[in-house]
Amino acid sequence: MIASAPGKLVVSGAYVVLDGAPAVVTAVDRRATADASRRAVAEHHAQLGPDEVGPPHVDSGSLRMDGRKLGLGSSAAVLVAAIGARELALGRALDADARVRIALEAYEAHRTAQGGGSGIDIVTATEGGTLLCEVASGEPPRRRPVRLPCELVLEVWACPESASTSGLLGPVRELRRLDERRYQALTGPARQGAEQVAEALLGGDLDSMLAGLQRQTEAMTALGEAAGVPILPPYLLHLAQRRDRGTVVMQSGAGGGDIALHLGRRPSSEAWRAEAALAGLQRLTLGVEAVGLQAEPWPPV
Repeated sequence: MIASAPGKLVVSGAYVVLDGAPAVVTAVDRRATADASRRAVAEHHAQLGPDEVGPPHVDSGSLRMDGRKLGLGSSAAVLVAAIGARELALGRALDADARVRIALEAYEAHRTAQGGGSGIDIVTATEGGTLLCEVASGEPPRRRPVRLPCELVLEVWACPESASTSGLLGPVRELRRLDERRYQALTGPARQGAEQVAEALLGGDLDSMLAGLQRQTEAMTALGEAAGVPILPPYLLHLAQRRDRGTVVMQSGAGGGDIALHLGRRPSSEAWRAEAALAGLQRLTLGVEAVGLQAEPWPPV
């Protein structure tokens, strides 16, 4: 058997989840797979560490495109799948108790390797589905399973360049260090938007959910301008301004590239898709609310 874990999309709560605001994260059906019967490639050794069965071989090709990461949480998916493969090699089932234990181990390892982080990508890779998460400093996220509205049309677009999360977070943290009051004023609307999305999701109110996402997008654009970083790059800002009525165009996660989302009650228009293509975006075919860490049979030879 091999283990597989899904990638993720951050739908709501980027940045402000670290300030206590709720985040909405959904698992996608592009997955990392790990096989403990094969040896790991060198790039995965450091984050997996030694164990009694050795680091497994991991394949995260579906979370990449043209040789680069797509920004779908591949490092978390790789780590969770690798720990799952180790458990299978030791004769342990990937049941609910095991997933809780694996999530905690992966959370600690991921924070050590990356110097921090919310952990929402780890719990999503482990549990799957869509999660409403809240983060307390130094602790794994508190989360509850939710469902995205059935009438929501969510399109996923790959941006023409990869983003550096650390390169975006650094200037934002520096802005906060220099002027806490300004930081709070800039992020306040984003926190309110995240709260609005969480309440709308629990209440089944898609229109309110979209309004909360738009509030966050506008707040994150202003935060990026103040910090001197392109949280919403110019081409996405243009596409957001050209969006159809009743839709939202936003970044998934820290922004700066990687993944853009188009959300609404209906698909994007042909005119908007043409502009997106001219800007270098590519539509990705993937499903959301995918299953979390699981065991799978070896693929046929």
